[in-house]
Amino acid sequence: MSIALLVFALAASTAPPPPCPAGLIASEAKRYRKEAERSDQPGPRPELVDELAAECAGGKARACGTLALVARSKRLEACAQRRLEADCKGGSGEDCFELAGLLRRGLNRTPQILQRADRERDRGRTLLEKSCLGGSEVDCSSLANHLAASPLRPDEKRTLEVLCDHGEGRACEVAANEAGEGKVPLLEKACAARVPSATACDLLSRWYQAGETVAVDLPRAATLRRRACALDPPNCRGDVPICGNGQIEHGFTSLCPPCMPGRRCHCTRVPVALEECDGAAIPTTCDSLGHAGGTLRCTAECKLDPSGCLRKAPLPH
Repeated sequence: MSIALLVFALAASTAPPPPCPAGLIASEAKRYRKEAERSDQPGPRPELVDELAAECAGGKARACGTLALVARSKRLEACAQRRLEADCKGGSGEDCFELAGLLRRGLNRTPQILQRADRERDRGRTLLEKSCLGGSEVDCSSLANHLAASPLRPDEKRTLEVLCDHGEGRACEVAANEAGEGKVPLLEKACAARVPSATACDLLSRWYQAGETVAVDLPRAATLRRRACALDPPNCRGDVPICGNGQIEHGFTSLCPPCMPGRRCHCTRVPVALEECDGAAIPTTCDSLGHAGGTLRCTAECKLDPSGCLRKAPLPH
């Protein structure tokens, strides 16, 4: 064989597989839409299928895999598997996990296929763990999320411990979900990690407030809640009061007037205090409560304590 032919053969053997054919993608998406129109069973919206088809045609193998499962297309599934396998062998741990998921959820789940899915998952775990320990925080979080998505094997639990010790809060959080009585230390570690978990902080704040799993510690609950809100403002629990932070939290309630039968009611949302008081934040006085002066206090449970108020003298008969 000439050198030119040898170079061509090597290049052909290492070249990535071609994208899934545009005609196949379009026909499978069209077939799904027609079947969805005739079926009364719930399923993915046609708009979502169109988005997947567009991403698949643009070369995104993961979208091709999802579209293949939705449309139940073996041809598209085989194409997506070839693309994901090439990317996985090229060093993409994410695509190894995607390939493992496609094999496990696919249309041809034989025992051999499921064993292969486990091997691809192991390869993805090895690649992402190496990248994570090399400094990629994105791959640390990605690996923890992938491991959380399915039951863990003993060796994968060890991987979570490594990631947790490395400062990946999501890994500590997942490890806590798998733990028995040792949940609290792992959640504390997740909340205080180099890459902290807002979910862990939020859950701990609830436990310390309610005395669930741990002893009631309202100042600690307030600290954890503030940290959770700082880490994830959109999901901050603004409607859950934390007694002991010196602030009276407010929420909303609905006022609905009486409705005529068969007519739609129009309710109004109005703000309400979720605590009577909180530490030094006492919104009323003894006089306002009908007493003759005195000192109104706030209990540790954020309830008004009128025991320091002076009773009014009874009116003379």
